Amino acid sequence: MTRTLSNISLKDFRAFLEYIGCEKTSIKGGHEKWKKKGTVRSLVFQTHKDPIPRHVVYSNLKTLGLNREDFELWLSCNKPKKQE
Repeated sequence: MTRTLSNISLKDFRAFLEYIGCEKTSIKGGHEKWKKKGTVRSLVFQTHKDPIPRHVVYSNLKTLGLNREDFELWLSCNKPKKQE
């Protein structure tokens, strides 16, 4: 069964982008633009949609040359575990 990325908060996605060396370049009209040295396109996502829709996460990972597994690995190491 294939896992999907869902319920990725703006806070988590921003932390991931900073971790991999991206810099926020602008905020305009409810959208944030981020750039990483060596990428052709900017990363763009809406700031009023939290959690970020999974197709936006996938698109931005593709722009970065990363895949779902790279992001899931980072999440598993950096996202706090839920208390039981």
